[in-house]
Amino acid sequence: MIFNCFGPNPAIAGANKWPADIVSTPLALCAEGFGTAVLALVLFMMLDPKNGFAPSLKSFALIIGLVVGFIIMVLAPLTMSGINPARDLGPRITTWMFGWGSVSFPGAGPDWWVWTVGPILGALVGGGVAVLMGRFLQRGDVPEETAPLRDAVEPIASELEPVSTSGETATAPSPKAGPNASQQNN
Repeated sequence: MIFNCFGPNPAIAGANKWPADIVSTPLALCAEGFGTAVLALVLFMMLDPKNGFAPSLKSFALIIGLVVGFIIMVLAPLTMSGINPARDLGPRITTWMFGWGSVSFPGAGPDWWVWTVGPILGALVGGGVAVLMGRFLQRGDVPEETAPLRDAVEPIASELEPVSTSGETATAPSPKAGPNASQQNN
């Protein structure tokens, strides 16, 4: 089953007897941009190693799930909540290739490019806001090494160094030991 995004959501619009033109192209573009900006903002702020308020790794997935659920609840009636350019563009191209013609391009409701351009603009806005907010949310008393998600985002030193396959045993430096640790071990 292949789903393209439409505005308004055909199931919700049909149940509520909404007219087909209730969601305009600018409204759909703003809605998709808003949803993606919120998601990008939350992701950037949670993954910033300098953010002393970042959640622990255990709660990361729960928070992302709740944020995506919120975005879907808000945007689904309006635009079917694409929030990812590939979520609409891939199925739209596929349905066009299978001969659905005008259902794919231009589609029903707002212009088809809304679900590609809106999330891209929203991600740029959300990332920009996160960078600006990151400057104000940094706590000076939290060293960069103790940021909760740092180990999940950045590779540890043993992942970056090749392991010897000959009879020798290779010792990888501790990730907290720094770049000169391998010289001290030899």
